[in-house]
Amino acid sequence: MRIFVTLLVLTFFAGTLGCRAGHRGSQLSKMGKQAAHDPRQAQTLNEEGLALLTDGEVEQAEEKFRLAVELDLYNSSAHNNLGLALLRSKEHYEAAWELQTAMKLAPNAPEPRANLALLYEEIGRTDKAVTEYERVLEIDPSNTIAMHHLARAYVKINQRDDKLKDILEKILSIPEDGAWDQWARGQLIRLGRNEEE
Repeated sequence: MRIFVTLLVLTFFAGTLGCRAGHRGSQLSKMGKQAAHDPRQAQTLNEEGLALLTDGEVEQAEEKFRLAVELDLYNSSAHNNLGLALLRSKEHYEAAWELQTAMKLAPNAPEPRANLALLYEEIGRTDKAVTEYERVLEIDPSNTIAMHHLARAYVKINQRDDKLKDILEKILSIPEDGAWDQWARGQLIRLGRNEEE
């Protein structure tokens, strides 16, 4: 019995350490159990992290987002932004975890789904990216970034049907969309040629 309890305790500590090992350079281990639930401070850290991420300071941004998540586990925005920072660092597995957590906390928020779709594209799972982009557009039909990426993903998987045609026409209906207009026109011309053949 004593051996079983010892193994159980060791297994728990090993699992806890394993979870912490993924947080490279993080101050979370320094904060440990001292961290209080502080949504305001979490929001401040999240905003600071966004500014750093915008400036290309990915590691520093990641640290801010990790601290924000530690202070408010239910902050879907902090989970999303941490996922985005991890995606930029090519930490795909952990990024997916954070983005999926953000999606569970805020099922109707388009950003985590769009970022997860970007992750899927980056790892070559364009089929899954398409599914997520389509869901983003169900939530937010005017999301032009998702439209652009969905059209590009359809072309990548060689989906040359009405879905592609519809999304290309929507892109062309967006005023002053520059390079995307040119790209969409070219794809519509190719699509028309394929229909004639």
